[in-house]
Amino acid sequence: AQDKAMAGAQGPARAGSTSRLGGVVASRGRASSVPSARRSSGSGGGGQRQHVLAQNGHPPATLDMERRYCYVGMSVALQKNMTQALDLHANEVLVHRLQALPMAEDASLQRLHSEYKQKLVDVRGRAWALFRDWFFDNPVHALRECDGDRCEFWRFKYPVRRVRACQVLAEEATRLFPPKAHCPLVVASFGSGLLFQDFCTMQMLLDAGFRHIRLCLVDTAYRPWKAKYLQRDSSCRAYVVPSSLLDAQLLRPDPVNPGPTDTDETINNATATACNNAISFVLYNDALHQFIQWFACVPDAEVQIVLYDSVDAYIQDCQMAPEEMACHVCSAMDYKDNETLLEDAVNHMMTNCLAWNGIGVKLVTKPNETLPGVYVVDRQLRELYHEQLPLG
Repeated sequence: AQDKAMAGAQGPARAGSTSRLGGVVASRGRASSVPSARRSSGSGGGGQRQHVLAQNGHPPATLDMERRYCYVGMSVALQKNMTQALDLHANEVLVHRLQALPMAEDASLQRLHSEYKQKLVDVRGRAWALFRDWFFDNPVHALRECDGDRCEFWRFKYPVRRVRACQVLAEEATRLFPPKAHCPLVVASFGSGLLFQDFCTMQMLLDAGFRHIRLCLVDTAYRPWKAKYLQRDSSCRAYVVPSSLLDAQLLRPDPVNPGPTDTDETINNATATACNNAISFVLYNDALHQFIQWFACVPDAEVQIVLYDSVDAYIQDCQMAPEEMACHVCSAMDYKDNETLLEDAVNHMMTNCLAWNGIGVKLVTKPNETLPGVYVVDRQLRELYHEQLPLG
């Protein structure tokens, strides 16, 4: 599917469709084409889709091929480098798009430009090479997932866990809802974030033969993006385009105009919040754009993306149009918020959003358990299948 996507990247994206429901339909309109990736000798990023032999003459492992397109975590040091490169890239997009705006009385714009200059000095070595040499030619560079040495589902340390959860989901979906030409498989994702986990899931479903998929992404992190992106448009349709092409006023951090009674601490906190929110908007917008464009370029598939900023918003649509929106498969992969397990929120979504014959797939380490597992449940949360995952 990835080969076909790259081959079709030069053609126009198909027209999107409008939803009469409350979710944001991420349409694919006539947005810009997905750029081609170029080959790199570095690990963890983009490269041309060509067979590359390892030193022993054999093709590299599937995981290595995966790393050619999207960072999946290779070390704590490289993770920090990638984070720095992504942050600098988002800051640069903002500075370039907002350079024509007057800064004299807006402390948040002044801080944005000042931080960008400082980051150009601070980002060096491997992070600078990733930023300048090849990383941002990767067509899905903005996609990320929870990683790091404290994450029990970090792909570098535990390469099997997330992959096996995706495999179980694809296997169960194929067994229970065999691909049909005109009937979409409705998949919902809890806590989809920056979408790399869902990217892997969608690829497996396409490989399994599904060609008509409606994906409902649910995450409270989308709320600021949705509110800002749709502030002047009551329509549910959103043509997601790269942040570098968005209107400057849409990207602009919230203005901070210091008054005579404002302290330095108050101004500093307000400008920091405004700049961080603006950078976060760019990161989420570009992840959504690249995710949508990638699957829009699969020539023989129709993938519709619907965005929700809360579980209750998705439940409301399922109640309004259950035939269209109730999901066949509900995915909840690694749904911890720091140390808090969001079990109640996941169960609330599954019991209210699954179709009568739908299934929920969870990747989680349950309380009092030492190892994580993949759990398949029905709408009543009755366990249908359980697979304990390995230690490594």
